[in-house]
Amino acid sequence: MKRILYLVAMFTGVRVAFNWGRSCFMPKLRVAILDGETLQFDEYGEVRIRVNARRSPKASDSELSAGMISLYLESPGISSLLYTFMRLTSHFGYGHVEIAFYEANGKVTFFAVRNILRSNIDRLRLNQNFEGLKFSNDNDEIVLLQGVLHKLNSLGIKASFATPDECVSLAVTPSLLVPKQRNLATEALRRKYRRIERKLVTDRNVPNAPPKYSIELT
Repeated sequence: MKRILYLVAMFTGVRVAFNWGRSCFMPKLRVAILDGETLQFDEYGEVRIRVNARRSPKASDSELSAGMISLYLESPGISSLLYTFMRLTSHFGYGHVEIAFYEANGKVTFFAVRNILRSNIDRLRLNQNFEGLKFSNDNDEIVLLQGVLHKLNSLGIKASFATPDECVSLAVTPSLLVPKQRNLATEALRRKYRRIERKLVTDRNVPNAPPKYSIELT
């Protein structure tokens, strides 16, 4: 029942309204320095960044500051109206791709990244209506993540990605998963974050690797 109510809230915009209301009463985040800025990709064009505060992923640590970065395309390759409508199914109504994080001891730790738009399109079986949509594969998540990590570090804000086990621990809400598929879904997520971990490590070890993006602060 909880899962059904959650899906109803997500597709009706109730979740967005609730998250926005709660975010207004939370402390300002260091990552908020990126709010409203852009990533520039040669292939995909301009990607807008939005940052919102949210409740701590660690229930036992209510003082921990946490938030979500929402990223979306200025030129998505599909109808702008349809793109805007589908993004309303994200946590704060902006996200094509979402990155969750928490802040502690002067450091930012990312623990989840998800192409929320692609997930909801698959869930609704609307793939044929979004054939022109850019940013639709798993590698796009990693490229966006790398861009945000790089920019925060260049601004003097220490940022990193959590271990795969911590990602699963913080990102998964068991009650929102179908019981019979819970173990499979959790293990699939752990594999995803292991792949991301390997990719981030590999790219750090490649000298003089050409940038795949640039970030503009206005």
